[in-house]
Amino acid sequence: MVDARAARQSGAYVAALDGLQGGGRAQRLAELRTLEGYEAEVVADDDGSLLLVEHHCPVCDAAAACQGLCRGELATFRAALGDGVDVEREQHLLSGDSRCVYRIRTRRKS
Repeated sequence: MVDARAARQSGAYVAALDGLQGGGRAQRLAELRTLEGYEAEVVADDDGSLLLVEHHCPVCDAAAACQGLCRGELATFRAALGDGVDVEREQHLLSGDSRCVYRIRTRRKS
């Protein structure tokens, strides 16, 4: 069930972000997440990365019972934002933080 949810979300997000570049992709993802109840926003950090901040989690109770939901969301964000970026969770509501925060960095070309 968790994998099916992640695959469905990934497909929807990839389609919604198609044609957007850079910060526009992250901003659109935040808009989609807000529509889903996550109260999300994108904040530029001083180091040039972006922070996807989710101030609310509508699936928190379910995620507390099934950590796979959170792992699935991280994988979904990585798939949706594409190969050119790295996405790492820096704050996690279920770990005692007041929100979930994901750092989005442009991957350096080697």
